[in-house]
Amino acid sequence: MRKVIATGILGCVIACGLAVAVSGRSQGGPTIAGVVAVVDTERVFQEYTETQKAQKVLDGALSTLEERGKELDDEIRALEERLTKQRLFIEDENKVRLMEDEIRQKRTDLQDLVRLGQEALAEKQDELTEPILQEIRDTIRTVGEEDGFDLLLERRLVVLYHRDGMDITDRIVTLLNDGAAARATDDATTTSESGTPADGNE
Repeated sequence: MRKVIATGILGCVIACGLAVAVSGRSQGGPTIAGVVAVVDTERVFQEYTETQKAQKVLDGALSTLEERGKELDDEIRALEERLTKQRLFIEDENKVRLMEDEIRQKRTDLQDLVRLGQEALAEKQDELTEPILQEIRDTIRTVGEEDGFDLLLERRLVVLYHRDGMDITDRIVTLLNDGAAARATDDATTTSESGTPADGNE
């Protein structure tokens, strides 16, 4: 649960411009024409700083869930231990049943906590990662169009061999991280400027 998984982010083939350019100019039959490059989208996702920020948020939420779960589990163990020790000396069966009911309720609470917590984490993961995945798609498509690539392939899924110069993964990561850094700077500047009047300095 601690790792955000981006399996099949863009599918097997990422089309930028022309998916496959087929030319009939060759007398030997149809051939694939155009410029091709490969992208490791999983590495792009993992090395993008916005992904790492999202992971920290998810890790924090998971830690909170685990702490609460441990508290409930400790309470259950303590109640079970107390019941075991006192059962032989409790004459009132109603008191025993009340203790057993309390243990069952705690177990139900723990199960509900785990179920609802996992659902909340899954929803939060979708909320945080979908904009990131969309930005990765858009960036790859933009690079493909601006650099004149006819076909971009997912390196991990469909590529058996490629020359070193065909892998544009590093460039995609750099573009994404530079863009995120620029936005962070702009946001900090905007926040600083908007806070000036509130300080009463103007």
